[in-house]
Amino acid sequence: MKNKISSEIIKAVLEISVKENFTENVKVEYNPDVNNYKISVWKKGVSAGTIIRTKKQGISKWNHFMKSLERYCCDLKKSIDTMDSTAHVTLMVLNDTNLERTLLTITDGITHYNFMLDKKN
Repeated sequence: MKNKISSEIIKAVLEISVKENFTENVKVEYNPDVNNYKISVWKKGVSAGTIIRTKKQGISKWNHFMKSLERYCCDLKKSIDTMDSTAHVTLMVLNDTNLERTLLTITDGITHYNFMLDKKN
């Protein structure tokens, strides 16, 4: 019988991976009720205002950024599958000027929220 790796170890692995590959600004939380690791990231210059102000070029860059993060989230999910195959990974990109505002939410490589599609913007 295979031993299950603790959620604390998985959180540490995810945090190190994100810090090495994306940004130092990362917070990893675990919700045992749904077996989900939520990774919140923010990076200087990634804000709703900046993206909207640059219009067409900003939208194109944002879409490319989003697709890259979908692949990255899939890779994170695959990296923890060997430790816990039933766990989920949610990657949330936060507005760098207001960390209460989510710009993008991706779970297991699937985008569930994209602020650019939010009619309030």
